[in-house]
Amino acid sequence: MRWVLVLAVDAGGSGTRAALVDGDGTVLGTARAGPAQATLPPATLAAALTALLGRLPVPDSPLTTVAGFAGAGRPEGALRAERALRAALSAVGGSAQTLRVTTDAHIALWAVAPGTPAAAAVLIAGTGSMALAGMPGGPVARAGGWGRYLGDEGGGFWMGRRAMEAVGRQADGRSQGGGALAGATLAALGLPDAHALTLAAPHLWADPARVAALAPVVLDLARSGDPEASELVAQAGGALADILVAARRAAHLAPDAPTGLAGGLWRGADDTLRAALPAGVAATCRPLRVPPVLGAACSALSPAAVAAVVRAWAAAPAWAATLA
Repeated sequence: MRWVLVLAVDAGGSGTRAALVDGDGTVLGTARAGPAQATLPPATLAAALTALLGRLPVPDSPLTTVAGFAGAGRPEGALRAERALRAALSAVGGSAQTLRVTTDAHIALWAVAPGTPAAAAVLIAGTGSMALAGMPGGPVARAGGWGRYLGDEGGGFWMGRRAMEAVGRQADGRSQGGGALAGATLAALGLPDAHALTLAAPHLWADPARVAALAPVVLDLARSGDPEASELVAQAGGALADILVAARRAAHLAPDAPTGLAGGLWRGADDTLRAALPAGVAATCRPLRVPPVLGAACSALSPAAVAAVVRAWAAAPAWAATLA
């Protein structure tokens, strides 16, 4: 084993994952914890990252650290994330020889074809949504990702909000469905009726992960054939396709350049959401070769070590569930 040790972190609004990988591509440890997006208050962010890193065998030798944070696209977010990560490393007895902070979208792009410089795209559908296209580690074009107030079309919050809107339509007779979506939404939120939802809505809007947790409810109903849920999933697929096409066009990607699918909605949808993408868009889409956190690790490893990481992931090791 070479002396290189790489700490990789994927910090999002729904959850955070980390991996410690040596210079030969051996995964020494993995960890998973709650949200740690760069928009959190500094003390909260540092505490979340400390809890995450405390579950890894972090050595006292300096680490090569690569981290992708939701909310790190702006300089102040990246700086907040870097400071919190350094504080967390120090709290668990570690340190960073080098530390690179980027966005969670960038590390997902590295995971499309890890270890190669080929141009690619990534379509992210988690709590929010966005697409990135271009050269991993180089110039990229972005579309979407404007947050739940201005966009994030097709993402979990967007889908959850529309599921909540279905409750109101059902209550006043405007719903074109049989009420299954409204009923399932209220049940998932633990609320008795539309009036209770009206009172709870401001608090729900302040908790994006809870609203986004309604997206699997919508996907489950769509798989069962519910017309209202199926229409909502179709709208989500169209919105995600628009984001991806815009990013690919801006990056001048070749038609055969691959698109990786990243984010919790793809992992949990059993192809329901992918089936909602227009055929021409879906033709380039495929699952990521490795999870984004391992994409981050691969960006700091030799080609031979990258190949070892990819082989290890394909073998479905016991630690895979932590990073999935």
